[in-house]
Amino acid sequence: MADKIMIKSEVDKRNPAICRFTVNRTLHIGTATFNSDAETQQSALVQKLFGIQGVTRVQLIGHLLVVTKSGEESWLEITERISSILEAYLISGLALSAAQVEDRMMP
Repeated sequence: MADKIMIKSEVDKRNPAICRFTVNRTLHIGTATFNSDAETQQSALVQKLFGIQGVTRVQLIGHLLVVTKSGEESWLEITERISSILEAYLISGLALSAAQVEDRMMP
């Protein structure tokens, strides 16, 4: 994957406890929702995200990561940590490759 990793974040205007991260790579095929650290065994990425203080919910939807935080934490610090974790995950080889995505999408 020679493409540069691009991560864009946007805090929800109606619910400031939610931030959406759009990535130019597939994070998950389908939808997965994690409401606690206890549910994260199937995803190394989500395990790391729940390691960030204040993260209370994580959703993976294709190229989209939706994170919910508790009210006390600042998005400024959390988004920097999430972006770092996402970038490390995508270059680590643990993320889905383009070929894996194509294989899973084929009937």
